Amino acid sequence: IEHDILELKIDTGNWADRKYTVPFGTLRTVGRERGSDFVIEIDPTISRIHFEVDFSQTPPQLRDRGSSNGTFLNGRRISQREALQKGDVI
Repeated sequence: IEHDILELKIDTGNWADRKYTVPFGTLRTVGRERGSDFVIEIDPTISRIHFEVDFSQTPPQLRDRGSSNGTFLNGRRISQREALQKGDVI
């Protein structure tokens, strides 16, 4: 993951099959709530604010925001901040 080019690809819901360039130094949230940076509307397993990715850290950090169904990184449920690597699946 390079500092100036961070790419987020979402494979579910209304954002499926799209890639997004995310500016380094930002915090992005994913959830059903309209205030989320990425709103996943059609996936009932997603909480209002499900998780966040902190792109100001090197490497970027993933954190569950108290979601009902949990946040999974590469198939493993996370319970604390996790560092993201190129190719990781959330």
